[in-house]
Amino acid sequence: MTRPDAGNDRGDYVLLQASIAHLKKYGIPEFARAIIESDVLRENPVRLFTAGTAPGHDSFEMYEQILELVKQADPERRITISHTIDPWERVDEIAQAKLWIGSSLHGRIISCAYGVPRVSFAKRKVDDYIRTWDEEMPWGIDHLRMGSAAAHALTLEDDGRGAAYGIRAHENIQRVAEHVRAWANTGAPDDRLERILDARNLQWSRMTLEISKVDALRKADEAAKAAAKAARASSSAGFVSRGRNLSARALRKIARLIE
Repeated sequence: MTRPDAGNDRGDYVLLQASIAHLKKYGIPEFARAIIESDVLRENPVRLFTAGTAPGHDSFEMYEQILELVKQADPERRITISHTIDPWERVDEIAQAKLWIGSSLHGRIISCAYGVPRVSFAKRKVDDYIRTWDEEMPWGIDHLRMGSAAAHALTLEDDGRGAAYGIRAHENIQRVAEHVRAWANTGAPDDRLERILDARNLQWSRMTLEISKVDALRKADEAAKAAAKAARASSSAGFVSRGRNLSARALRKIARLIE
């Protein structure tokens, strides 16, 4: 869902977010060094951004350590920590950024919805989303490739699909709300809750079906690539035949998933 007034005034800052798990994996000193060595992050103000501060998500304490290390290496470096906690203010901060870099799925989705250049650290659920909806901008990177990926993202032109998806999502939510209100206002008061639950369950069933279709198509693509790779692995007739059998089995499995 998007707001018409968000993203109109694009800022000059880069939003940088990394989860506790990513910072532990990369190491805080190494992550700080990657910031220091990046031309993009040297030329533009950097805001360390928390996508969420629930246990296991992002850490202000870790951000403070990163900021201190960067400042020690370069006292003139423009780097701060964003303490925004209001949900809409967070959306606006992403929408108005020059560049988003992070491990957060929702950060990627919001930056995509507003056409903000974006880079995502490797993370399974983020990678799965991007493969289906947003492959054009850099993703699946680690801290060592952060600088080059950021520079590359700024050269790309957003194709506008994210904004279109956001508008469609907003319209769908409005339609669901209208249906719920209409159903809730009909019939005896005692059965209104049941009608609301029926509407919610219907929408959930439709969404689950759409997700299943997308997942089936993704699995079909992966199976076809695996079959092609197996066929290319050897020029022998045996390997080629095995690849064809794999492809046939994959197609049968896909047919069962879509049914």
